Amino acid sequence: MSSKNTTKSSIINYELKVASIQGLEGVTIGGLAKDLKISKSGLFRHFGFKEVLQLEILKASEKLFFDKVIYPALCAKTGLIKLKLFFDNWLNLIQSDDDQSGCFFTALGLELDEKPGSARNFLVSSYRKTFIILLQVIKEVKLEKGLLKSIDSRIFINEIWGIIIT
Repeated sequence: MSSKNTTKSSIINYELKVASIQGLEGVTIGGLAKDLKISKSGLFRHFGFKEVLQLEILKASEKLFFDKVIYPALCAKTGLIKLKLFFDNWLNLIQSDDDQSGCFFTALGLELDEKPGSARNFLVSSYRKTFIILLQVIKEVKLEKGLLKSIDSRIFINEIWGIIIT
């Protein structure tokens, strides 16, 4: 990885932690420059505009969520264990003291719900990917007779998602 990519990655990881506390709108080029003691022009070389920085933070948040929640759960042998691990991993990430980014990924839906734009579009796409993966896992659980076939998978996911984000 080049020095430029390492610097950019470090900046994004720092801002991911800031955004998990202050929200995505709390992320500014000026605030970041002040916090990291870097010139604004140096940050513009990496990101250009605030929207680009926000999208990079969203991508990092999604990657963290998939790496810590989804992918480990999908390695389980049965659908029921996958489903259990998915929600256990999610709750563990939210409750983790060392990294609030998982909670940030979940909370973004509330922050961006009524704010049209590229950040919200990215988040909708990311949530949709998560939802589709969960639908597949629930289908697997139903085939294993771990859930009744009559349970509406979409309602089930929405109810569980609602419990987690509250």
